[in-house]
Amino acid sequence: MSLQARTVIARLLLAPLSIAYLAVVGWLSGSP
Repeated sequence: MSLQARTVIARLLLAPLSIAYLAVVGWLSGSP
């Protein structure tokens, strides 16, 4: 597997995780 393919796969896997992380952090900071 080429390095570029690994980078693309890593981005596809990390994007939903980062979005979920930001959503949880935003929800926790917004909740009392």
